[in-house]
Amino acid sequence: MRTRFLATAALVVLAGLATAAPAIASTPLEPPSFLQERVTDSAGVLGQGDVSAVEEAIGRLSDETPIDLFVVYVDSFDGMAAEDWVNEAATLSDLGVNDVLLGVAVEDRIYDISVDTDGVLEASTASRILGDDVEPALADDDWAGAAIAFADGLREAYAGGGETSSGGGLPLGWLAVGGVAVIGGVALVSSRRRKAAPAITDPRSIPTADLDKRASAALVAVDDAIRSSEEELGFARAQFGLQATDSYSRALAEARKQATQAFELRKRLDDHIPETEPERRAMLMGILQIAETVDNTLEAEKQSFDQLRAMESRAGDVLAEMTTRAQEVGRRVDGARSVLASLSTTYSPGALASISRNPDQALQLLESARVAIAQGQERLTADDRSAAVANARIAEQAIGQADRLLAAVAGAQTALSEAGPKLEQRMASLTSDIKDANRLAGGDAAVTMAREEAQAAIADGHAARRGGDPLAALSRLERAETALDTALVPYREREANQRRFAELTAERIPRVEAKITSIDTFIGSNRGAMDTTPRTRLSEARRLLDHARSIAPSNPEAALRELDQADRLADEAHALANQQRDNFPWNNPGNRGGGGGIDIGTLILGGILSDAMRGGSRGGSWGGSSRGGFGGSSRGGFGGTRIGGFGGSVGRGGGRRGGFGGRF
Repeated sequence: MRTRFLATAALVVLAGLATAAPAIASTPLEPPSFLQERVTDSAGVLGQGDVSAVEEAIGRLSDETPIDLFVVYVDSFDGMAAEDWVNEAATLSDLGVNDVLLGVAVEDRIYDISVDTDGVLEASTASRILGDDVEPALADDDWAGAAIAFADGLREAYAGGGETSSGGGLPLGWLAVGGVAVIGGVALVSSRRRKAAPAITDPRSIPTADLDKRASAALVAVDDAIRSSEEELGFARAQFGLQATDSYSRALAEARKQATQAFELRKRLDDHIPETEPERRAMLMGILQIAETVDNTLEAEKQSFDQLRAMESRAGDVLAEMTTRAQEVGRRVDGARSVLASLSTTYSPGALASISRNPDQALQLLESARVAIAQGQERLTADDRSAAVANARIAEQAIGQADRLLAAVAGAQTALSEAGPKLEQRMASLTSDIKDANRLAGGDAAVTMAREEAQAAIADGHAARRGGDPLAALSRLERAETALDTALVPYREREANQRRFAELTAERIPRVEAKITSIDTFIGSNRGAMDTTPRTRLSEARRLLDHARSIAPSNPEAALRELDQADRLADEAHALANQQRDNFPWNNPGNRGGGGGIDIGTLILGGILSDAMRGGSRGGSWGGSSRGGFGGSSRGGFGGTRIGGFGGSVGRGGGRRGGFGGRF
């Protein structure tokens, strides 16, 4: 789902900035893609009032029936048959059994709908409404009227009880599942339906598989929201100072703490220890409840932070600052390339995998920032300050990510340059441990196993000196030393061991912390490609690191075990993140767009376009009137569209069909 969401972020932002950035929205063809909003107008045929009117009609339909309507206007169906286009868009959007998609190709003068064969909408009802109400409106170029007529026609047909399957209606409980989940007595409702939708009183009506999907989506949304809020807080501190942002800083710290608890639940769900069905459901509901709590925690600071983000009055200054900042960061790209070129003569490609593309990605981000700044200046000249601020926000985040990518290269140079001496020290220390093992406990099975691993780790260390991966070898040596030291505990004096563990812990904590920070930067800079799996591993690694730090003074031995596990989980997170980044469709240069404009693929990969989608409506963004959060159309929460993971219809049904529409 993340791939579908982020692919569509390009479509939606292009539509939203069509008047401000014609170079971005210049292509007349629109391949099917995930529909984030109920109304998507990439053809630019709807005015703002039209969009609101269509959304209100869709809202009435969703509130009074089990049917959820999506409407998309494009210039062309890209040479595809209308039926194929709408069905593929519905499939990519993961539309549910009672979700209906109306697609209109404005220049092709053709339309169709996609429905599920197991849904409540009968073909005869759809055909009648389309022929009587929708097609005449389209023929008159009444684009909004066509969608409103379709929504109202479906609602009236359902209310009349005729020509729908399942006896003309569905139980109220099913209706509620699409928009509400009760978790520990807390109702989670889509923003659009907060006041109208009745709460479910029986959580058993939500299938466990659906709870699992919603929990995963909510966890991703929480992590992305916290990352975005961290970036926003950094800029706010620089502009307004620590005191003015102290309250938001505390709220964000609390949100991080709660998110860690949610990732811990996810880790337990994904481990090898099975849970009973009630246990699994309780843990999934716990994740959803934490997600809502995080949303409320950030929402509590909305008003004061919104005031700090009232940037429209100084949009020109902001754009000028972004121009200067982009130039400063851009001057570091060649230096980063030189660093990588130098490192590549010494270290294996595996040792540089996480940073090898950083200069190129940073350069693409900076170019996108420059285009956004230029477009923002154009909109400012036209006295469209809101659009100017939106462009400034895109530039700000692109520059920030470019800065972190280049800093990661510099950090890797330091870590790798220090790895050589540390490798020698660790091999010498482990060699001494092996001698102790041979002398003190040659017949102990546990010691023998640990000693053999230590010998293999030393062999890896020697290979690393000949051009392998010194950081990976160093990690293995440290883990092997911890294991062998632990096995030798009964054979050494306790006091001496405690001193040794304390020294190892003091040396190890900053290294593990640096690794986690580096991987966190990598995930954050490529978060558009990341699902919960690497995020969960990294969150658990961070929790173990924090725990190790807290217990190190009193129990350094246990702290080292925690650090071992944190180190291993961080490596797993890194490997998974690399795999997901490499497999992400928008990471393919052929999918990124070009022509010298904003590099859409890079912005999607970095999650900037999805942040920009929220930036127009969520508190802490650069403009807008309400916080947006994780989906929906007003305050946020986790409802509305499927991005938050709580809204939309349930179930996939028996397959999609179209063929109802035609030319108009």
